[in-house]
Amino acid sequence: MKVRIFSIIFILLLSGLFADTVNWYSDYDMALAAAESEGRNIFVLITAPSWCIWCQRLEENVLSKPEFQSYLTENYIPLKLLDKVNGARNPELDNFDFSGYPSVFLYDSKGQYIENIYTQDPVAMVGSMKRYKDSEGVFKPLLKDLQLPEKYTFAADGGGEYINRNNGTWILKTGAEEIEYKQMKYDYEYLYLEHARQEHVIALPMKGTDRHMATLQEGNWVWSDLPDVRRIGGDPYFD
Repeated sequence: MKVRIFSIIFILLLSGLFADTVNWYSDYDMALAAAESEGRNIFVLITAPSWCIWCQRLEENVLSKPEFQSYLTENYIPLKLLDKVNGARNPELDNFDFSGYPSVFLYDSKGQYIENIYTQDPVAMVGSMKRYKDSEGVFKPLLKDLQLPEKYTFAADGGGEYINRNNGTWILKTGAEEIEYKQMKYDYEYLYLEHARQEHVIALPMKGTDRHMATLQEGNWVWSDLPDVRRIGGDPYFD
């Protein structure tokens, strides 16, 4: 009986130790409306505490600290998005581009991106929050909304062009020869095309002119530089 009582007391103390006093928003549009109304920037936490060990450590190391919670509540609109809601992927995550859990971003009161401030150090986290408290962000479209280029052209080696077929494939035309590529993925730096027979991968720039190729050598992908290309069309964000 005594052991059970002590266990209950310990759990209560532990829950108090890691108590969350922050009134988190869970809806992006509501958080943005509050940010616009109050003139505050938005603190965005994307987390999966049920299974992600680094999310759990972030809770223990940073999010549970009184100094963090106090500064967040007084100066930001706090938005927490869990990986799942009612057993399904949280649709609110579609408002953000992120590479993994946990992710921590700052957005301004207009919903424009400021900075990624993820860290497990509470002093560094609060320091970044202070640094960007009154900062204005920049427009950054979601990856899913980006317009891909119509084509890329190059003059070296007799010239040629990569043509977007708008169906997940591209054609490399060099003279009378045509080679098909499969569109693998893209980010804010490169568009990646895979040779139809998986012999190599081409990285074409979303901005700029540098082009690269990866070939599989002894089980490892080895990157090399190719002559520059010129992007035709694409999202105005990269102009």
